[in-house]
Amino acid sequence: MIEQEASGITGLMMVGVLLIPWLTLAISEILLALYRSSVVRAMREQMSTRPPSISPATPSATTPGRVTLVIRSADDDASGVTGGVSPAGDALYDRFRRGIKTTAVVYVAAGLVYAALMAIAMGVQSRTLSPASWLAYAVGFAWPAVLTAFLIHPPRRRSQVLIVVAYFAVFLLGTALPPTRWFLFGIFIANLAATFVGLVVRARRVHAIAPLVGAVLTIVGTALLFVVALAASFEDPREPGLSALDNGGIAFLFLAAIALLIAAGPLAGWVMLRLVAARYGRKRTSDQAIAMSTLWLTFAGIQSTTFAFFAAHWVIAGLFAFLAFSAVAVAGFWFVRRRASVEQRGPRLLVLRVFALGSRSRRLFDRFTARWRHIGSVQLIAGPDLASSTVEPHEFLDFLRRRLGDRFLDCDDSIDRALGQLDTGPDHDGRFRITDFICRDRAWRTVFGRLAAASDVVLMDLRGFSPVNAGCTYEVGELLNVVPSERIAIVIDHSTDESFLRRTLDEARARLHASSPNISARELQVRVFRETGKRGLDPDSLTRLLCEAATSADNSVAAGL
Repeated sequence: MIEQEASGITGLMMVGVLLIPWLTLAISEILLALYRSSVVRAMREQMSTRPPSISPATPSATTPGRVTLVIRSADDDASGVTGGVSPAGDALYDRFRRGIKTTAVVYVAAGLVYAALMAIAMGVQSRTLSPASWLAYAVGFAWPAVLTAFLIHPPRRRSQVLIVVAYFAVFLLGTALPPTRWFLFGIFIANLAATFVGLVVRARRVHAIAPLVGAVLTIVGTALLFVVALAASFEDPREPGLSALDNGGIAFLFLAAIALLIAAGPLAGWVMLRLVAARYGRKRTSDQAIAMSTLWLTFAGIQSTTFAFFAAHWVIAGLFAFLAFSAVAVAGFWFVRRRASVEQRGPRLLVLRVFALGSRSRRLFDRFTARWRHIGSVQLIAGPDLASSTVEPHEFLDFLRRRLGDRFLDCDDSIDRALGQLDTGPDHDGRFRITDFICRDRAWRTVFGRLAAASDVVLMDLRGFSPVNAGCTYEVGELLNVVPSERIAIVIDHSTDESFLRRTLDEARARLHASSPNISARELQVRVFRETGKRGLDPDSLTRLLCEAATSADNSVAAGL
């Protein structure tokens, strides 16, 4: 009787597993629509009648000379044509490599602790605990550690395949033990389901919102199912050894739990999301910590269903294992900060782009900033396309904190306030944050000038650049007035009108202001990274280029904003 009820509870849990990703997608789409509606509504509000002040600059006499484009590509780096990076740039690049490896080690170590505890729980509740079976179970529960390593520090595709093959080879060895064979099969099915949920949650369209929503659904759903399992485990005093609930009672309790979820779930979810947003605002957590916690919480909830074969209340073991994972991760980053001097201020990077690139620019931004954020902070100016682009975690959290209006800049006061609140320090995990500035039409030139002057390096994504891109043409022309040329890096490809780009830079050189840092230079050189067909826009090569630019000669940051 108890085994049948446990099987029924397991079936209910698997139904919940199948529902979580689709509920996550639906709720995320609704929240994303609300966010976009708020953005569009704020954009349509009446602009301030007080225009932002733009300090007039007096042009100098015509400055002769041309701007030389020092072009590099991933193919050049692979063949060693460029001669490497300067010692200072190489040291900065090493910061990224150390940071990303340290992050992977901390999370994988925390994941192994999680797997060890889950393996003990599985062995105890199934009465198959032995050193060999514990090791087999631990390998099965360690699958999310492999995914975590791939997400944080992905190796080349061939290496990924070899790692996955090696993992499953070791996993299959555990099935040679007869007592563990069927339990390992259950873990395998749970891993497949959790991996599927994780892929859905990390879908590019909703990847910033879905982890938060998925975490809420997983916590609430697991809690309700635990209540069902706990109620089913109580014995009937009239018939010792039998459950107080039959399958009908369990079904009724499950339906009652669903009704409670519908009634109280939104409120509980809102409170949890606001708590996460508040912790993010106080720098008690980071977007990476939120994403990792969601991934492991999903696996904890789904892998715990394998415990329901004999005793359904053992699903609580997943919660304790997840708490241990979180504690080890926090302690690991604390230990790293104590042992190594974490930079309190890294080089500031300003990212400019052709808005018409859309998803192409987003892919470059995602791949590159995942590396750069271990080195320094990132700032960018968002355009009208923000309402139709994928929202970043910090933007959505500001929406939950009702600070979305602060992000729209249209006057001196709002610009001063936004720049004064600029966060350039690292989070607890050593990664720096991204800050984007949503500007109305009459403010973006002022914001651009002040950000460019205070940045250590500027990256312009000019793929597809042509005379029709008036905003980018202005930015290219003004960069030489406020940023030393050696701190500018440009990305181009076959769709870039290179002749127009060279002409724009030459014209800007000829109209330098007397206060320009480039006014006395005899030769101006701008670093250019060309996206090629063979190797494409390799983010590691681009990171090296930016490290070299950030540490170039006379690379002093303008004092203040």
